[in-house]
Amino acid sequence: YGFTTPAGIVNLTMKRPTPSAYIAATLFGDAYGALGGDLDASNTWGPVSTRINALYGSVDSGINNARGHRSLFSAALDLKPIESVTVNLDGEYVLKQVNEPGVFDYKRLPTPTPGNLYPALQLPPLLDPTVNFGPAWASNHAEERNLLSAVKWRISPAWDLSVSYGSSHLVRDRHFNTIDLDTYGPNTNGSGLLSISLQPGATFDNSNYRADLAGAEDLWFMKHEFLFGVSQNIRDSFNSTVVTATCPAATPSGPGVTCVQNVFAPIAIPYTPFPAITGTRARINDIGYYLFDRIQMAPWLQLLAGARRTDYTETNLSGGAVKFKAEPTPFSYGAIVKPWSWMSIYASYVQGLETTPAAPISAANAGATLPATQSTQQEAGIKLEALSGLLVQIAYFDIRRGSAYINGANVYVLDGRAQYRGAEFSVTGEATPNWSLYVTGQVLDATQIAGADTQITTNPTTGTVTVVPTVVGRQIENTPKYTFSFASEYRLPKFLPGFSLNGGVYFVGRRAVNQFNQAFIPGYTLFDLGAAYALKLYGKETTIRLMGQDIGDKRYFSSTGGNFVAQGPPRMVKFSLTTRL
Repeated sequence: YGFTTPAGIVNLTMKRPTPSAYIAATLFGDAYGALGGDLDASNTWGPVSTRINALYGSVDSGINNARGHRSLFSAALDLKPIESVTVNLDGEYVLKQVNEPGVFDYKRLPTPTPGNLYPALQLPPLLDPTVNFGPAWASNHAEERNLLSAVKWRISPAWDLSVSYGSSHLVRDRHFNTIDLDTYGPNTNGSGLLSISLQPGATFDNSNYRADLAGAEDLWFMKHEFLFGVSQNIRDSFNSTVVTATCPAATPSGPGVTCVQNVFAPIAIPYTPFPAITGTRARINDIGYYLFDRIQMAPWLQLLAGARRTDYTETNLSGGAVKFKAEPTPFSYGAIVKPWSWMSIYASYVQGLETTPAAPISAANAGATLPATQSTQQEAGIKLEALSGLLVQIAYFDIRRGSAYINGANVYVLDGRAQYRGAEFSVTGEATPNWSLYVTGQVLDATQIAGADTQITTNPTTGTVTVVPTVVGRQIENTPKYTFSFASEYRLPKFLPGFSLNGGVYFVGRRAVNQFNQAFIPGYTLFDLGAAYALKLYGKETTIRLMGQDIGDKRYFSSTGGNFVAQGPPRMVKFSLTTRL
């Protein structure tokens, strides 16, 4: 939940080795012709155990000029040289090359006036979802390798010491295709200026060092679970310069011109090679010293308390200048009350220093890094097991953080504070022995609560009035007020053993296209439907799956923000066959 370190981390873990031999293979594909396979193997030899995964597949989402391929190889090694020590070594290599479909872009916003601070924008048309007005050669290529090593020492039955190191290296070549909505309109018959941004060699390196001492002790009438640690996270980035592709001029000797494209009947665009790689290098060095205590005061009451001393520095490595430095000590605390064994009521408060994301590729200052900002999170909720195996969760949250966006001059800026306040619920688990449920919903009020006031100036010479409207009180872009999802699986052991049906309904409410709320993309509801069948095939455990996504083939805008509008993909039918060898 939330944005701050460590609460804003999604922790993806490698598949671990199995105690006995295990080999499984999966064949997968979709109705548009994509096909691939995966091999998953594991075994243990005394104190050594390993697991490997290898995958290769083509990519085809049904969108024209958006095909590609992907591959992955990963290996995990667990070693126990002695009973009290465990060593984990993980490695992963990922490659993906696929075209990114074109999107609509409001490059120049209408001029605000004192009487109309937020002139409305017109939404583009919903196209045939298979259409892509980007060229076939404009593919994105990304390669990443991840390494992680960890040593855990069980000092005593109550205390553990763990030391870990991880690194990630990502290199990406990107083409980003947009139709300029200022040149596209109802009288253009679908024609507009096409911008193809070329960004080769963007590089991101991430190194993590961490040491933790964790243990449990009884002090007086209280039971403590302690965590003491130190960590260092170094994030190096090379933001390569973005260059816009051009098309040939009317005469062979003329300079290149902006390409013209038709969204209803796209034409071939001449190839433009990547430019020479130039750019700027930046580093974030985040050192933290932290302690955390989970205190059981009574069987029905637990208290949580923690602090993290932070030494945070952002540096422009190209020029050597320190752009931002802070040494805060954010705190967190909370409480858990269990009136009954099947119910928990909790409340928490977390402070943190949050890195501001780099400027997007569309901004005039693309790749620029802005200072980190303080954030706070408050949350309260209830968790209860309504039925055995069925968990119900209801929570209220209030998150406040710095606000960054692309302003009216197409510059990515940090301005004021944003508040994300709302409630969410979920129902997950087994409603009956044969019926699984996953239901979630959220009501969100995401608003700019502080920032610069509206500024109105008059040029004394020309009399020209310039208006810069405030964003205070506006809804945060690309944040729906309402979201809801319902997914379910039902098994039929009596009538068709091994057979199950599954389906889902997903609703996302309307969202603002920019920080001024000059237009909103409509909300949408999608429906999925699928089936699975588990059987013995030639004596091997085999599962066949078939899934239809967006079975109604709805046309909708899938995402927005930063003056962009992107359309959702067409209906998709996927299949897979997995067998245990």
